[in-house]
Order: sequence, then structure tokens, then C-alpha cells
Amino acid sequence: MLGVGREQGRVSQAGWIRAMISTILARRSRSGAGLFGENVGFENMPLPWSRAQQAAFLIESWSKFLRSVNESDAEWAVDLRGNRLIPELSPIDDPAFTGPHTLINQEQGVRGLLTIVNEYFFRNADRLNLASWLLSQNNANSAEIVSRALESLAGTAIEGELQALMEVVATFDWRSSDAPNLDDVTKRQKQAYRGSGGYSVLRSDLYSYLAAQEGEIGNTFSEAARR
Repeated sequence: MLGVGREQGRVSQAGWIRAMISTILARRSRSGAGLFGENVGFENMPLPWSRAQQAAFLIESWSKFLRSVNESDAEWAVDLRGNRLIPELSPIDDPAFTGPHTLINQEQGVRGLLTIVNEYFFRNADRLNLASWLLSQNNANSAEIVSRALESLAGTAIEGELQALMEVVATFDWRSSDAPNLDDVTKRQKQAYRGSGGYSVLRSDLYSYLAAQEGEIGNTFSEAARR
């Protein structure tokens, strides 16, 4: 997804960094606080995750989102695929995920997804006991430690909640304003996501969409939407 041209990726490395700084690494502000950038939970302490754990958490978030989009038969995803099958050997080539007409493949979408992940896990840090996921460090190189962290994450409550959240988020209409087949109302709504002010509009629409869901997801974003 790294920016190498319109057809292959439109998010620069700087864009990814900006998205993380404004969400998961953010200091406390009116729009929230970052899971890795602020104190969390009732104990009001920094999350005791190593950089390898932080990396594994982000990798797992995007991996589950990719898989959920791949498996989605939502109208928006089917429309972007043009009724074509997802390439079996390269799921990253799904037009709904990395095509030229999906917000997921633009900085707005990257920031939107990270905002959702950050908000949900920041608000549920105590319920999910995030601080209890610990990983011993040794002399292995960083790639090996991240791989071990990913293995350690499997089967935890964190992984299960990530899966449930990504399945719902994948049903949101991620088409961009230049996508074909948009009706006039939807096109105008998507145009509001453009520019610097578009980040807050997309966040608001995502929160409203998720607030309408059942269970913990709906409860979490109902509270967030009122902020």
C-alpha cells in the first residue's frame, strides 16, 4: 500500500507516519488520546508493551482488516471489484483494498482505520486487560521478536476483539468520491472526506456507523460519538 503510483498505492511513508502520530501515538486532546502515546486504564499508566508488541498489534490489525475486506460481499466492495474474483494468490490486490477508488488506499482511509482501532482499544483497555499481554525480550533480532509477538497474540482476547471489530469495519462503505456508480447523494458525502477537514468528517461518519452496531462495538462508539 506504500505510495508508488495511483494504481499500486497512494499513501506515502510520510502519510503513514502522520496517520500514526495523529492516532495511536497521539497525546491527549479533544479528539482523544493515543493507545501508545498516553496513560490508559484505571491505573492511568502507559501500556507496558514493547515496540515489537506495538508493531505486532498494528500488523495484526491491518492483516485482519485485509482479510475481512477480502471476504466481504458488501455492495461497496463488490462494486469496486466489478464482480471479479479476488486473486487467490495475492489478496492484497483486491480492488476494494488497494484499488484506485477505495479510501483504504488513501491517507484519509489509513487514518480512519487507525482512529477506529485506537479508540476501541483505548476505551476497552481495562476490560481486555491489555497490560497483561507481556512478551519476554532476549537477544533475537527485531524481526524475530515481532514474529514471536504475533504468535503470542494469537488466541488472546485482543486478537478476538480485533477480528470482530475488523469484520464490522469492513462493511462500512470505503469507496472514494471518484468511484464509479456512486449516486449523487453518496458522491457528495464522499467529497466531504477530501482535504484536511475530511479527516474529522470521516471519523464522525465511522463513529456513527459503528455506534449503530450491537454489543461492545456499538457501546464503545456511542460513547465516543458523544464526545
